[in-house]
Amino acid sequence: MSDEPISSYEQMFKINKHTILKDTYVLSLDYLPPALIGRNEEVNKLVEMFSALGSHGYPENCVIEGKSGSGKTVTTRFFMVKLLEMLKERKILDHQLLCVYLSCKAHRNSNAVIYEIISQIDPLTRIPRKGFSLDYYYAALWDLIRERDISLVVILDEIDQLKQNDVLYMLSRAGESKLLPVRHFITTVGISNKLSYIESLDSRTKSSMSFKEVRFNPYNAEDIRMILCDRVKLAFYEGAIEDETVSVCAKISAEVHGDARKAIDLLKAAATFAENNGFSKVEPGHIGKACEIFDEDGILSIVEDFPLHDKLVLLAAAKLIDGNRISTDSVKVTSLYNKLCELIEEKPQARSTISNKLREFATMDIIKDTPTKRGKGGRTVQLNVSSASLESVLCKDFYLESLEDYIPIGYY
Repeated sequence: MSDEPISSYEQMFKINKHTILKDTYVLSLDYLPPALIGRNEEVNKLVEMFSALGSHGYPENCVIEGKSGSGKTVTTRFFMVKLLEMLKERKILDHQLLCVYLSCKAHRNSNAVIYEIISQIDPLTRIPRKGFSLDYYYAALWDLIRERDISLVVILDEIDQLKQNDVLYMLSRAGESKLLPVRHFITTVGISNKLSYIESLDSRTKSSMSFKEVRFNPYNAEDIRMILCDRVKLAFYEGAIEDETVSVCAKISAEVHGDARKAIDLLKAAATFAENNGFSKVEPGHIGKACEIFDEDGILSIVEDFPLHDKLVLLAAAKLIDGNRISTDSVKVTSLYNKLCELIEEKPQARSTISNKLREFATMDIIKDTPTKRGKGGRTVQLNVSSASLESVLCKDFYLESLEDYIPIGYY
């Protein structure tokens, strides 16, 4: 038998052998660090909300709000791991507390949410994913909780993507409605990129959930640098990246968006560029190359996680810069933004806030923002990505779906 295929495989692995990156898992979303950086205050707030467990009470429902990459999800996961370890060690509860995590971007309606909770409690469930009424799935969940003798913490990541809020109401009322065993509970932890999520809820849901709010601010440059340094120790071979490279990556990320997730992705892209081009280490200049690689895809990825009103401003710009139109101005963007808010029944933000958002988008290289030549105080706005691609990404948001086919006649 010829050994050519084996030689080919060996050659393939030789060619693709990593000389810089040792463990890319450490740079992935799934990785949970052994310690958190810059989030002690937020963890302490979560401790307060769950402190009632120490006196056999029930934890409070809460919503964790902040821009993408501010550590909301990793902090919540970290806290829950520590909480479950402590409860088990000290035997505080006389039954098991189970933590269920799901993304509302993937599970947007009540049926999908309840079925996902059921399947995480019982991975071998024979209950069909579809084909039954919502009441059937609720009844199945209550039965399963009683059968397994458990309480639940339900973490709803991107909770603002839910199409229906009745599931929140039902989860919050389960104990009061005697659907759970005595001294058992369901606590909901929502994670949202939308800073005013609680205000968007209807009065019945808001009253029933009594959400407490934990606000996450963007990371600063030093926080991001320390986060990157922690990951570098495990993800990179020794000596494969310069300290200055990490500092440059942190500085750029903090100035543009304060997003630790994007900073990690940027560092990984720089390392991949260095490896693919035969460098033995990641140098500061490779960060710039990685930024170029990100370009439109990176921008669209960032935009996808923006708060609703940021998206509305960009959608206004995208609709005004279409076809043969290569630019618009800030006055028209603000005017159309107000109209889009009206169409989806959102209260528009102040003109000064819109101006600040446009300046922020320019800093992030999403748009070019220059003074107009007409001397009327407005600014010329150009997109650094295609208007069609930007509009397509923005209209994937549940709240903006209805605006996809809207044509802004009279606003050009």
